[in-house]
Amino acid sequence: MYYNHVGEYSNVNAIRLINENAQAVIEAGHLKDIPLLILSSDSGGDWEEVQRQLLHWSNQSEQETLPHSEHYIHWSNQEAVSEKILNMLNLN
Repeated sequence: MYYNHVGEYSNVNAIRLINENAQAVIEAGHLKDIPLLILSSDSGGDWEEVQRQLLHWSNQSEQETLPHSEHYIHWSNQEAVSEKILNMLNLN
């Protein structure tokens, strides 16, 4: 649906906000001791370097690549992603 309505104000505005939010995060600096869980797809590509860079954003970061995952990892691996998040929050 997004591509059917890509030029609409709400979509353009969402992209603008994504970019503004990303810039605010970059300007605020690293997370220090806030735990950071990075779940990665095994699909490879340009995101691998970004994922590795994220590891340095927190003193308590952890990265795990989920096998047989796709770009939208939370869709292709819903149960694994949920389990990892709950484990991180000590709720599982």
